[in-house]
Amino acid sequence: MLKSQVKDVLTRLFGNRFGLLLGWVVVSLALYLSSGQARAVPAAPNESLVHGEIIEVEAIDSLTLDIRPKRTILRVKLRLIKVDAVEGRSNFLRPAEGKTIEVYTTEIATQFPTVGKTVKGRISFRGDERSGRYWIVGTLETVPQ
Repeated sequence: MLKSQVKDVLTRLFGNRFGLLLGWVVVSLALYLSSGQARAVPAAPNESLVHGEIIEVEAIDSLTLDIRPKRTILRVKLRLIKVDAVEGRSNFLRPAEGKTIEVYTTEIATQFPTVGKTVKGRISFRGDERSGRYWIVGTLETVPQ
């Protein structure tokens, strides 16, 4: 019954068999895209050189972020003081200058800068248009005050 109603509506909208086929393709494509099964596009190569103040550092289990295999990662809240471009890379963080962001790293160093310290380093967004995170590239260096 529903199939005949859909066919009836499409025939009215598109009139002939070609129109019916085109309408069916359009409806099918719309349903596919809205179902969340369409592939996401990965982020373009990007990297920013930042200066920021460490607000918070927390060791977390990677599985809480659905990152496998299981390991300990650091979640760092960083207030961005200055954001510069890295030559040849998109600068996704430019609009975030002056704001606080969360960045992550798998490098668990015993000498990781502490809360309140000003640091500099490189940060890159990894993910796609649906989700992703900012990751520290290499290490953060403490800036002498």
